[in-house]
Amino acid sequence: LISDEIIKTLVLILTIPIHGLTAITGVITNLLSMVILSRLGLKSSVSVGGFALSLTDFIVTSVHVAILFCYILNYAYPESEVDMLVLRIFALGNVRYASFYISMWITTVISVERCFCVVFPFKVKQFFTLSRYVFAIVVIYCVYISLILPVYILVKTDWIDLMSIENNTKSVKRRILTVVFSEETHNLEHILNTIGGVALSVTSQTVLIVCTVGLTYTLNQSSEIRR
Repeated sequence: LISDEIIKTLVLILTIPIHGLTAITGVITNLLSMVILSRLGLKSSVSVGGFALSLTDFIVTSVHVAILFCYILNYAYPESEVDMLVLRIFALGNVRYASFYISMWITTVISVERCFCVVFPFKVKQFFTLSRYVFAIVVIYCVYISLILPVYILVKTDWIDLMSIENNTKSVKRRILTVVFSEETHNLEHILNTIGGVALSVTSQTVLIVCTVGLTYTLNQSSEIRR
């Protein structure tokens, strides 16, 4: 059987460079995209949507780099007084997943606008004004921030005693700084994750499916008319 130490080493060697390279590439490309779009001017819904999507993906990739860094620190300093594993999973993980869902909904808004351009070409400018587009993006951010903020407010950081084994024989007691969850916090996190990760995600995918069906039907109808 492979020991836990060998598995950790393999994960570090095989996955960290791949994830790290991908994340750093994402950070650079999204940063360049934001710079280019801002210099061209955020004067249309297309540019605002593209900038918001690049900003959100920039946050995702930047947080992912930080998570990988915490993983390396946890491996390099297993006796650290700060629980890097909890920091990686809780503090940074929630931000990353919230950013995932924000990116998903911004993509949904962009898709809906593209659908309206085909289905209602003469009314799309009336529906998707620049102010409404910005408002929709702000609402998306506010919704997902409100879904993770209560958990951050309610959880506590505290020093706890942890028993570790040295040389497979001797138990050593040490204190670490970690995040302490109460039962109420666990229940609240479960409810908020269900809302943000399941209900809103399903809604987003449903909207995308409806847009796809609408686009397909409209394009088929227009092709028949041309014939």
